[in-house]
Amino acid sequence: MKPADLVQDSTQRSQPPTRYRVAVEFSIEGDLRFLSHHNTMKMLERCMVRAKLPIRYSQGFNPQPRFSLPLPRPVGVASDAELAWLELREPLTAADTKARLSDTLPAGCRIHRVTTHENARTPLPKSASYETSLSDDVAAGTLVRVRRLMSAESLLIRRDSGPGKPLRDIDIRPFVAELAVDGRLLRMRLRITEKGSAKPVEVFSELGLAAEEYVSRTRRTRVEWNVDLSGDG
Repeated sequence: MKPADLVQDSTQRSQPPTRYRVAVEFSIEGDLRFLSHHNTMKMLERCMVRAKLPIRYSQGFNPQPRFSLPLPRPVGVASDAELAWLELREPLTAADTKARLSDTLPAGCRIHRVTTHENARTPLPKSASYETSLSDDVAAGTLVRVRRLMSAESLLIRRDSGPGKPLRDIDIRPFVAELAVDGRLLRMRLRITEKGSAKPVEVFSELGLAAEEYVSRTRRTRVEWNVDLSGDG
């Protein structure tokens, strides 16, 4: 082998492998909205295996498929704005990926769009929008409380951080970007930052709404991401 060939071969080996990343935008309806984040991941993993997608796996003794849901969905909340971020071993067209995966998904899960993003990083959410249905009598009283909440400079809540961890006092007011009552709909847009975010159930509590009742009446309608997801597909 000539010296020039050796240099070219060494350069090719030193270049990182191309990463074929795919964004799958989908909805969650019906009983599927009660799946936990973990169970939603397991459901999608099984569907990808049945669809024979060339998913890339991690290295080591317990290889895991390289995919994520960058914004976990609150249990009980339906959604029109779910995102699965996949990494493939080899390129696959967006149309082929959508067709294969759509055939394996259960009722209540529907793909809206699939796009390809070569070598792109995992998207990060900037905000999430929600709609919650209210009865007429509840909507009238909630409107007054919404105006009071939005005029407040701070909104301190006590958050449970999990088993064995102390309760924390958090001001969620900076995270509530928009909050309004439109007819019988409560609309909210919550900012998501490096410092955290607010949870829909926390906003419900501050409005005097029973979280257990209203979380199942809630739908995530839109997520704003830090990157353009239009992609190539």
